[in-house]
Amino acid sequence: MFRSIVHPRDGTRPENPQAPACLTDLNLDQVIEAIVAPFAEADLRPYFLAPLDDVEAIRYRQEVMRDLEAPSLLASVRDFTERMETVQRYLR
Repeated sequence: MFRSIVHPRDGTRPENPQAPACLTDLNLDQVIEAIVAPFAEADLRPYFLAPLDDVEAIRYRQEVMRDLEAPSLLASVRDFTERMETVQRYLR
C-alpha cells in the first residue's frame, strides 16, 4: 500500500527536527527556504531538516527523484499538486 512519496514505510511528519549547524555553514538553509517557500502552507521544512539514516529510505527517495526526471511524470505530479492546492483553498 502506498503511503508516502518521501518515505517507503510511512508518511509521518518529522516532529520538530532541529537544523544541524552545517546547513547554515553551507548555506543549505537558503536552498531549503527557496524550495519550500512556494509551498508555505504545506510546511515541508521538517522533511528537509530531519536526518534520514535508513539506507532503504535513502534509496527509495533516490528512486523517486530518478522517476521525476521523466518530463511526463513530473508534469503529472505538478498538475496533481496544483489541483490539490485548489482543493485546499476551497476547503479553507
